[in-house]
Amino acid sequence: MTAYNKGYRLELRLVKHLREQGMRAHRTPGSKTPVDVWAGADGHSFCFQVQIARYFPPAKLDALKDEAKEFGAIPYIAWRDGKRLMLKELKEET
Repeated sequence: MTAYNKGYRLELRLVKHLREQGMRAHRTPGSKTPVDVWAGADGHSFCFQVQIARYFPPAKLDALKDEAKEFGAIPYIAWRDGKRLMLKELKEET
């Protein structure tokens, strides 16, 4: 399986997980933007950058934070740890 296919499947898995939590969620196919998945619930918006591995290049994290700020969303990163889907909110640095 190619890296693209692995990433695609992980994005679909994240969308399914978010929908099971009662959110509206969709992926941005073929996106060349920092956001792979958008979600929302109860007046809150969330944006996700998805990677197969835990490493997220700092430039991608900065771009995700900027995009989230522009749209009033809460930025998250999502990755796979073995078979587990991991999520982490990106907090503003003080």
